[in-house]
Amino acid sequence: MKILLYLILNSLFLIIKAKEINNSSESLKYMELNFKRNLTYPEELTPLSFFKTYFYNQIYVNIKVGSKKQEIPFYFYLQQFPFTIKSSNVIKREVKGIYNESMSDSYKSFKKDSLSKGDLIEGILSEDQFYFNDNIQTFINFYLDKESSGSSHITEGGKIGFKIHPEYDESKNVSFISNLKENKLISSKIFSIKYDSNKIEEDEGTLIIGAFPHNINGDQYKEEYYEKGNAIQGFTGIDWILNFNEIKYNNYTYEREIAGYFYSEIGFIIGTEKFFEYLKKLELWKKFFDEKKCHEQKFRIDDFEGNDNNQRFLFEYTGYYCDKDVDVEKINIGEILYYEKRNNFNISISGKDMWMEKDGYKYFMILQTQNYENLWYFGKPFFKKYQMIFDCDNKMIGYYSKTLDLPDKNEEKSQSSIGYIIAIIILGIIIIILGYFLIKCYIILPRKKRANELIDDNYDYSGGNINE
Repeated sequence: MKILLYLILNSLFLIIKAKEINNSSESLKYMELNFKRNLTYPEELTPLSFFKTYFYNQIYVNIKVGSKKQEIPFYFYLQQFPFTIKSSNVIKREVKGIYNESMSDSYKSFKKDSLSKGDLIEGILSEDQFYFNDNIQTFINFYLDKESSGSSHITEGGKIGFKIHPEYDESKNVSFISNLKENKLISSKIFSIKYDSNKIEEDEGTLIIGAFPHNINGDQYKEEYYEKGNAIQGFTGIDWILNFNEIKYNNYTYEREIAGYFYSEIGFIIGTEKFFEYLKKLELWKKFFDEKKCHEQKFRIDDFEGNDNNQRFLFEYTGYYCDKDVDVEKINIGEILYYEKRNNFNISISGKDMWMEKDGYKYFMILQTQNYENLWYFGKPFFKKYQMIFDCDNKMIGYYSKTLDLPDKNEEKSQSSIGYIIAIIILGIIIIILGYFLIKCYIILPRKKRANELIDDNYDYSGGNINE
């Protein structure tokens, strides 16, 4: 009996435990926001217009704001700090925004900040209601942009900055990810950028905020495959930069002690002079250029960061492209490996990650400039290959060296249901067996005597006069 009781209790415990494990992710708080890219090509796409148009990777998420739940596009930037919304009530020379604070009953303003650098000239520290997936509602602090610099990142929508620290004395209260954490909408100040596919020409994906992917989806991501490195000092503080001790081209160390900036805001990778020295020595590269099958295009851009302390992109660039019939796979660029010894962290790109075909040409997605001797800039092609993870609290940058195939949702649900059914069947069998033994024991064991039977064991109860 004790054994049967133990089996029943143990089965119940296993069923409850399985339920707890299945629901453990419910206590983890995170957000998944779908992003797109704002990209408009000119009617006639020339190589020059391709490089200039594609240079900035303006990806955004839509979030509803204010009592009227107005949908606003928010562009996100790794190298900017404040959470900002462009107002529709701006001075005449400004581009008007979508958001009208005077139409929102939930809008509140606190103080005005004047800034000498960055996008904002005048920002009003404000608060309003924000609505996220599943109609999650919370108040969040932001800067209302009434006046911005001429070369601003902000157009008609807003901006989410993911820089670790303020760069231009902005209020710390306007950190988007800190606001989410303080309002208990996310578990941790961690975010990652995941594209839907690794095809370079596709631009949609998911911004995941609040937890590591291996805590959200353990079937696809395993913690043992998570590789991470320490972010290092930038121009004004710790930034989304890694220091690589070695950079190898086809297993030969070509560069040492090189910094790599992670820059989701740009659509290219920007390489160093040493890389292009290596590239131009390749026989097929020289051959295609000599035969006028491949070409170069020099260009400049209108720098969004022209008003920043560090004017990164004001220089002249050289872009490379080839005719459509050129088999670019024959240009044996090989694998470029970036290695950081301290954490045994390494990432790489190869020839297939470096080319994009568009309107009759094949474009090389690494740009050259003479101004970066010890800096690589990792733009969209890197983020297409790796789902990069950024840990704000620990100032770490990571990725998964291996991801598993995601099981089919219907199959996963079916397996879960089967598991519960099996557990219930086992429990039912145990109850039936227990019931059988209880009944059998009741029949076999001697009947307990009544009180009057205990008076005289020899009395005859079989018959006689009822009166007697």
